[in-house]
Amino acid sequence: IGRCTSITMAFSNCKNNIFVSGDKSGAGGFLGSVWGNKNMTMTLSHCTNNGNTTVNEGGAGFVSSIYSNKNINVVFSDCINNGNVMSDHSYQGGFVGSVSSNTNMTMMISRCVNNGIITGGDSFSGGFVGSISGSKNTTVTISNSINNGNVTGSSNVGGLVGQVDSFNKDDSILLTVINSANKGTVSVK
Repeated sequence: IGRCTSITMAFSNCKNNIFVSGDKSGAGGFLGSVWGNKNMTMTLSHCTNNGNTTVNEGGAGFVSSIYSNKNINVVFSDCINNGNVMSDHSYQGGFVGSVSSNTNMTMMISRCVNNGIITGGDSFSGGFVGSISGSKNTTVTISNSINNGNVTGSSNVGGLVGQVDSFNKDDSILLTVINSANKGTVSVK
């Protein structure tokens, strides 16, 4: 799905085995972008991405970007990313490339594994999420999850999350990591 607006979605026991690429931005193994939704729930459970993703900016094993939504709940449970993610520029993650400009959002990544190699030409590379920024009343929880993939970028690189940034005075982002680990190499080039 290239772009999702105003819909509630559930993926269960799904697989992507196809290579995904984009000349510009927003390529994900399952979804390109989730944008402009209100009162939405998106659930992915027991899903696997085996396809590699290559894009100019904003790539991920599952969802490229979650942007400008209100009252949204996103759950990844028992999911595995085996696909490598490569972006020429910024915002790349094993599960989500970027989470930005949302209001009243919760996202849970539970009992998930990233085995893919995450490579960014510029900033914001993470084993699970590249960047979480510019959002209000947003809670992201990573629990009982493991990143095994190597993560590389020029700055803001992390084994689980590349960046968490509340750059506006009204932003409020809470990231909680519970019983999770990074086993991949993290490097800044």
